[in-house]
Amino acid sequence: MLRKLVDDPKATWTCDEQRDAVLAACAHQVDVLAIIKTGAGKTMIPLIAAMLDKNKTTVIVLPLKSLMDDYKFKLDRMKVPFEQFTGAPRLRGVANIILVSVDMFQFPTWRQAAGELHIRKPIHRSCLDECHFAFTDNNFRQSALGNLYELRMFECTQLIVMSATVAEASVPHLIDLFELTDNVATFRTPTTRPEIRYVLEKPRSKSEIMSRTFDLVRSHTATFGPNDRGLIFVTYLEDGEALKTLLKVDFYAGRGGNQLKPAERKVYDVEKQEMVTRWRSGEYLWMISTAAFGAGNDYPHVRAVIHAGSPREMMGYTQEKSRSGRDKMPAVSYVLPRKLGATTTRPVLPQGAIDHKGILIMFDWLYGRLNSICSRYVITSFIDAVGTKCKDDVNAQPCSICRPSPSSSKMPVAPPPPNAVASSSRKRDATTDGRFGDSYMQVKKRRQQVDQQDQAYVDAMRAALTFFDGKCALCTVIEVEPQDKHSLFRCPSLTVWLSSSVNRYISWRDQIRYNPDYHSSICYICHVPQKNERLHRPFASKPGDACDFPDVVAMTAYGIYHHYPLGLASEHFGVTWNNLESYTDWLKGRPVPGHESNITAILLWYHQHILSKLSDTSDAV
Repeated sequence: MLRKLVDDPKATWTCDEQRDAVLAACAHQVDVLAIIKTGAGKTMIPLIAAMLDKNKTTVIVLPLKSLMDDYKFKLDRMKVPFEQFTGAPRLRGVANIILVSVDMFQFPTWRQAAGELHIRKPIHRSCLDECHFAFTDNNFRQSALGNLYELRMFECTQLIVMSATVAEASVPHLIDLFELTDNVATFRTPTTRPEIRYVLEKPRSKSEIMSRTFDLVRSHTATFGPNDRGLIFVTYLEDGEALKTLLKVDFYAGRGGNQLKPAERKVYDVEKQEMVTRWRSGEYLWMISTAAFGAGNDYPHVRAVIHAGSPREMMGYTQEKSRSGRDKMPAVSYVLPRKLGATTTRPVLPQGAIDHKGILIMFDWLYGRLNSICSRYVITSFIDAVGTKCKDDVNAQPCSICRPSPSSSKMPVAPPPPNAVASSSRKRDATTDGRFGDSYMQVKKRRQQVDQQDQAYVDAMRAALTFFDGKCALCTVIEVEPQDKHSLFRCPSLTVWLSSSVNRYISWRDQIRYNPDYHSSICYICHVPQKNERLHRPFASKPGDACDFPDVVAMTAYGIYHHYPLGLASEHFGVTWNNLESYTDWLKGRPVPGHESNITAILLWYHQHILSKLSDTSDAV
């Protein structure tokens, strides 16, 4: 099956771990945890198992748009039939493989479609690729990435969890997060990539980094063959835009999430795919990117990767630099760190926290005690626990530290990475027949607990939203009569009572954009969270068709600022708003605990305050 998929009659396994993980997936007796280095073919683990299970379904859950695009590209190239779940209530089930994004995975629509498909064609296994996103990015897209234990949808469902970059100390946390059984079959390869040369340069100013990047691009381009390409990763959007202007190439950024309206997002997704096509085809030999392109890009002939600025953490850097040299030919990874500010200090983690992302080891490598030690050793020690020096592998290209004296026997030894605190993990045995029943029962318990918490929030939100049924939210908030429902363009409160205008309100409303670092999916049309279909239905043809509560959330927030006693809200949230701009910044900023956004938090506060006033009035009467 491997030879059929890759269309090579002489193909064989890239490593023993790939072969053994495929066999474990096919046996369907235990869960599979595959931590296999980039380029070792971990994608084949669920694909081969799925192709050999003729009347069973394999679900592959993907956390990134770029990863979804890459899977579709691979499957089309291999002529493997698949179906992508896009929100329809029914899956056709004609293919053995179903692709679903983590964003779609959270909707009850998915559960409904998957449950109906399971009756016709059992969901035999669920796979999550790039599983490290489940804990490294759980601070945002909480609803999408916080419930991935539900991958085990049915008692017969085997889990396959894959990544190239899970630190050894993070494995117990991963097992607990996914409710894997303790007898999970774990396959790990060393992450050393002998074909990559690591070059860590001195810290520079922003302008110096731009200039140095330009020089590196020019020198490497002169050596490129017809299929060779280069990638430049940036941490900040403004750096990417500056380099785009300087180098006159495309800038691929993940701005299609909560920073764009649905129609804009669709256009930008097409534009991003066109960027990748131009880069792959050689129209542009280089492409600039944020971390959005750090996974799911398997173009084999990337000769150079440049990090123009300081990578934030070791896990993301490991993913991004591993885009290079996938054809096993020599490649180079440059890191051009930015100078520290006068007040910048080493990051501090909460007491007892595990450094899953490698924030501390990255800081120490760029600026501290590890920047004079073999770079290959520092990078591999974070993921593998036991690092590999350049001198340990005769085929390894020496890094910029080792090159002056690669045979030196006095190479300093790095201390272990600062994430050696292990997380607790409950003991879970598989059922006596080696299947997944006990873990499935744990999943059901966790789902019930989460559903209870979500239910309370959804009930409160629906009560606040339906409070305005048949009424204009703005007129109600500023206590103008009559308050009967009318269109935005006929609202007297805007033009008469607030001395404003419809255009001024719309301009203000359009300023409210959500940051994917701390907001989950929120509808831009009505500003209602999309975490539950009782609040907001999935988009179908036109996004506005799914909005059951238009002109409620934003109208309420606008009316509170302009009329309702703002001091009461300020006192409740412990925030002072000096002007409309500071109020707007707070509305779209990091949500207060227990809320999806601050604009919905103030809606809920207003509703509770109104109910309290009505109760007091009733008691007085």
